[in-house]
Amino acid sequence: MAKLKRAVSGRLGEAALTGGASAALLNILILLLTRGAGIEPMARVGGMMFPEPILVSQVAIACFIAAIGASAVLYLLRQWTRDSTRLFYKIAMIVLILSMSVPAMAPVNRLATRFIIGIMYLVAAGAIIGSLQRNGGLKK
Repeated sequence: MAKLKRAVSGRLGEAALTGGASAALLNILILLLTRGAGIEPMARVGGMMFPEPILVSQVAIACFIAAIGASAVLYLLRQWTRDSTRLFYKIAMIVLILSMSVPAMAPVNRLATRFIIGIMYLVAAGAIIGSLQRNGGLKK
């Protein structure tokens, strides 16, 4: 338990928060720019029948959850494997490919929304992995 507390309050925890914050800020900027361009990204959330606009809070929460999840996976890999870096990159690539396939099949109303969500996934992945490389001790 002490190891986990040290990891959360240490470099890995800080890297998760910085990665989540930078991913959230960049993706919120993308969302606001697309709205400014007259494109309103909409998606069905939960069991809703009709698509609704994607909220800024939903984008921010999703980015922080992704960052915390990535740092948790990296922490567990460091505990259980010798070559945690290479395995982390492989898992991250698989998760990114799977998440990129979701907008293609998602019940959204427009192709533009699928494209915007795909861009947001790429931006979040880059920001989170970049933060883990800079602050979390993840090797390049």
